[in-house]
Amino acid sequence: RLSLDSILASLAALADSPLLVKPLPGSPLRDFATDGAKRFVGAAREKRRFSELWELRRALHTCGIDDDSGAGGITKELRSRLRLLSNPEANPLAWQSPTELEADLVAVIACAREFGETSALRSAQLRQALLPDALSAETAAGLLRHALPAEGAPNSAHELLLEMAGRQLASSSAKLRAETLAGALHGALLLQASGDVAAAQHAGRILHAIWPRVASEVPRLGPKEIAAALRAYSWQLHFDHEHLSTADLTPSAIAAAAGGRAVRGAATAGRAEREGVAELKAKLV
Repeated sequence: RLSLDSILASLAALADSPLLVKPLPGSPLRDFATDGAKRFVGAAREKRRFSELWELRRALHTCGIDDDSGAGGITKELRSRLRLLSNPEANPLAWQSPTELEADLVAVIACAREFGETSALRSAQLRQALLPDALSAETAAGLLRHALPAEGAPNSAHELLLEMAGRQLASSSAKLRAETLAGALHGALLLQASGDVAAAQHAGRILHAIWPRVASEVPRLGPKEIAAALRAYSWQLHFDHEHLSTADLTPSAIAAAAGGRAVRGAATAGRAEREGVAELKAKLV
């Protein structure tokens, strides 16, 4: 008798609850999750938004209900929609405009990453949804978490995702909300942890662009966001220093690139760098 919206909210709550053991053992809760998944199979599945189906699949897998035990129909529908997106002749009915696709964009990118459907990232519809007129700063921050492939090296499609998301965050940096800043900071941490030099450079450009807003929004950031900011900026400072050093730049060039001030001598450059790091940490703390 529950509505599909109520079932989806309940399953998400089960998946995110810190009080329940995951995956769910055999119990009425697991039976509820399995029966809830069955409600989405068939006509109801086809009428739901892509992001809702993706959230449902995530919740089911977290609860231990994989494709073989109830989530298979949801996975099949998601794969089908991704393939329609990458097929220009298919004219998918789910997204009639880039604005409609933008509402599901984070889920689409996350799903394509999970399934290894790189062709979907090259679709004309998706690229239109990444244009500044369609892409919001909130969505851009969410994309950073899924912009790199789960396996293998990034390709031109992933590079485009990072470039467009970074540009949107930079152009909107003066009015980013605390929630969007938190998403951008956690996304930057994932880019840094990838081990990819280009991804780390993208993270550096994003962190540089949003820094004034981070400093002004510190009172509205929670402890996790403050910790993420400390980690992200500290890591990036070390990375930029090492990267510039390996490029055989002079100490004055390193100092100029890091703080916009040219100084003379290695000792002066080192002092300027230490002062800059101390000032950064003081503001964040």
